[in-house]
Amino acid sequence: MPGSDAFTADVLIIGGGLTGLTAAAELHRAKVSFALLEAHPERIGGRVKTMARAACGPGSKDYHFDQGAQYIGQTQTEIWRLAQEHLPHAVIDGYTARKGWPDQVTVLNGKRYVNDSESWLFGIGGIPPEMGLWTVVAVLLLIQEIEAIEQAVNVAEPWSSAFEILPLDQLTVAQWFSRPWIPQEARDLVTISVQALLSAEPTEVSALYFFWYCACSGGFLHLINDGLGGPQQFYLSTGVGALLDRIARPFRDRIHLGKPVERIAQRKASKGARYVEVTLQDGTVWKASKVIVAMSPSTAGRISYDPPLEPARQRLFESTMGRTLKCRVFYDTPWWRDSNGNKCSGYAGAANHPVLWVMDDSPPGPDNRGVYALMTFTVGAQADGLGPFPTKEAITRHVTEALAFLFNDTRALSTSPHFIDLAAATWNAAESWVGGGPNMLLEPGMLSGAGNIARLLNEPWGGVVYFASAETARKLAPTTAPTYTPSTDPTQPGVYSDHRQGLGYLDGAVISGRYVAAQVLGKLPRPPRTSPKPPTASPPVFEPPALTLDQVKQALTLLAEQLHAATRIDVQAWEASAEPWRRDPAALQIWLAQALVQALVQTGLLSPPPDPITPIWAAEMTQAAIALVGSGHAFCQQDLARSAPAEREKLKGIQELTKIVEALMRVLSVQPFSASPPATALFPRPSPQPPRARPAAPPAPRPRRFTSFQRILSRP
Repeated sequence: MPGSDAFTADVLIIGGGLTGLTAAAELHRAKVSFALLEAHPERIGGRVKTMARAACGPGSKDYHFDQGAQYIGQTQTEIWRLAQEHLPHAVIDGYTARKGWPDQVTVLNGKRYVNDSESWLFGIGGIPPEMGLWTVVAVLLLIQEIEAIEQAVNVAEPWSSAFEILPLDQLTVAQWFSRPWIPQEARDLVTISVQALLSAEPTEVSALYFFWYCACSGGFLHLINDGLGGPQQFYLSTGVGALLDRIARPFRDRIHLGKPVERIAQRKASKGARYVEVTLQDGTVWKASKVIVAMSPSTAGRISYDPPLEPARQRLFESTMGRTLKCRVFYDTPWWRDSNGNKCSGYAGAANHPVLWVMDDSPPGPDNRGVYALMTFTVGAQADGLGPFPTKEAITRHVTEALAFLFNDTRALSTSPHFIDLAAATWNAAESWVGGGPNMLLEPGMLSGAGNIARLLNEPWGGVVYFASAETARKLAPTTAPTYTPSTDPTQPGVYSDHRQGLGYLDGAVISGRYVAAQVLGKLPRPPRTSPKPPTASPPVFEPPALTLDQVKQALTLLAEQLHAATRIDVQAWEASAEPWRRDPAALQIWLAQALVQALVQTGLLSPPPDPITPIWAAEMTQAAIALVGSGHAFCQQDLARSAPAEREKLKGIQELTKIVEALMRVLSVQPFSASPPATALFPRPSPQPPRARPAAPPAPRPRRFTSFQRILSRP
């Protein structure tokens, strides 16, 4: 660089979030001269924002809580290692803390459900027992489809994914799940997941982007798992800010707070060497050989660039972010744990609701002697509705009234004597430093084809300016293929790619910081010479064939008969079992899949399954089941009084049979279950027939959520 009065460094890092601090730690270890500029005048952290309040009154130990990024899981290996290295004593298992209060609240299609995990239909996580037959089957089919799509995604290069799924980049998530055959409650379950993961509306993001986002972190079912083994199982009692402080401690003198950047310009010295000139909003100039812009692409777009960015990168930087209002509502008693006869864990999820998601975030252990807290999220359009700068009074009224509805308890209200205070953090475009949260959003057409701008996520600008954030996570030494690797055992799950592990999460921020540091230091490993052939996938079913009244009635009759036989009472066997009265969700889900297939086969809608199950037959099974759901749900919505006389009795029979099936589903889901398969075996191999009295053996881990039909049907 030419001599000048400007501040200089070999490498200048712009952004003091977890990505910037991780890159700084790598450069510090490499003994490279660097400086880090953070716009915020008081703290480092970026999308990490730790706050504190007295947990037990004046003079007590502070209770720390995160109003930004918060949760970690053991599968998020890099952030987990950092937490174990620096703050092992602070890791709190939120799942275990909630286990004593099993009830949770769900709002779907405007209807409120309260239930616990012991009453979930067929042991499928989050499915209330009151849910209807067609919604339950539709949810299972949607999960089947989600798994098939995300397993066909090339995580490293999503634009190179299976050609069958690339058209999904031309659709929004809402267009994908708003197909006519999908009941509204099933759509709402997907909506809750999209809103919770991205803090955006399903109408705002590319469907392919959503599936790519899920595939980067172990798949959709893993990401929405808030319990054992999930990415939201643990948090730090000190707050994540304390972890960032530990990371930054060795080079704290190189961090400069209150230094917002106005412009980044590439310059060329008289001898031809290129360098970067960074101008701050106060006019101060820094010069560096290389610059790392460690912030979301959306946030990086707030900076001006000279020369102007290429159109594709400019479009990437103009992408929007999610919008989140995250609150802690403090009470003097955990009233939700004993509310209307329910032992609520504080966990609630509600689609298109003023508060989308709630969790109990009370201070753990002996530090809590009188302050309890519910953590709430208001996202997307609901957050927009409060305006860019909502007052604390407006937020308090909005959130506490929503809590009162969710838990059906007026003790949630701010007028209640149990209410203490509310702390809020608004992450939206009007926010001064980040401009939203948790992540960047990609609209249709941004991941594939001529409009593909995702190719630039890890590409430097002009060879001297590098961009990194949780959204650009890319592993230096991945241990898997860039696509999903199926298990050699068809009954077991395969392995999702770790090439972009933790994308959008704290884990991804660490991985991204290490990758960009290696880029700057010229230590990137060589990419493979050839990319693996992407797996194939069946395209989504938009218009299933319509079934006749007779076909639907016959399928329902067969399903009702199987349910009736499976719900027989056998108290003696249940009590004599090695685990008396045990419910086995895995066995129940096997039974359900086989019962559905048998009904489809005997109705003539599906050919018998081959041995082994083939992708072609699995696609045919999905098509037949979707046709049954679409037609059956439509018939149940028809008004008998307005139907043709010739059809009225058949429609009434379908509607009554549906009620009977739904009642039997609830019975089967709550009674001890180790049932034999349906009476007529469809499979060449022996079907699972667990004995009624189980041997004394440790139980296998019980899946909290449904897995794919194909994997279940492949179990020996």
